[in-house]
Amino acid sequence: MEHVYLFTGFPGFISNQLIMELLRRDEALNKIYLLVLPEQKVKAEAEIKSIENELDGAKVVFEMVIGYITKENLDIPFDLIHNLQQEITHVFHLAAIYDLAVPEKIAQLVNVVGTKHVNEWVKGLTKLKRYTYFSTAYVAGNRGEICTSMNWSFQKALRTIMNGLNLTPNYWSRSLKKRFRLP
Repeated sequence: MEHVYLFTGFPGFISNQLIMELLRRDEALNKIYLLVLPEQKVKAEAEIKSIENELDGAKVVFEMVIGYITKENLDIPFDLIHNLQQEITHVFHLAAIYDLAVPEKIAQLVNVVGTKHVNEWVKGLTKLKRYTYFSTAYVAGNRGEICTSMNWSFQKALRTIMNGLNLTPNYWSRSLKKRFRLP
């Protein structure tokens, strides 16, 4: 089976590095869709060209999809949604606000509402094999144990807006993976 990926958060450092690693490792990789904000289109086009220049002749199809995770159906044109839902096998949801100084309202919109929209959209994928979500949760302080969203206490552990905002999307993403029996 050919692998068709969707990345949110392109062009960004993490997405670029993951794409380069996938190109080295995944022999079944056939196509990569990149959800890109309209204002990032020129930068994304330059990043795609840069990646293609490093491929040493390997052929991979990159297709930019303009959209917003903060909007329902990721603001993807309706005629394109059906095709994407029939093709995509792997999703990397990386789009997020990582700046700890960002106003809470913006972090809420992107990191919580945006992840909810991505999760809802992913439910329509008919060939999904793997869904990977990168959280923006940060941990600060002294703890003698490994911190996961499973063992956090809202009253004791949450010291930043980001931590509080990211517990819900982490839970949603784990629930979605269980629903589809994904690794």
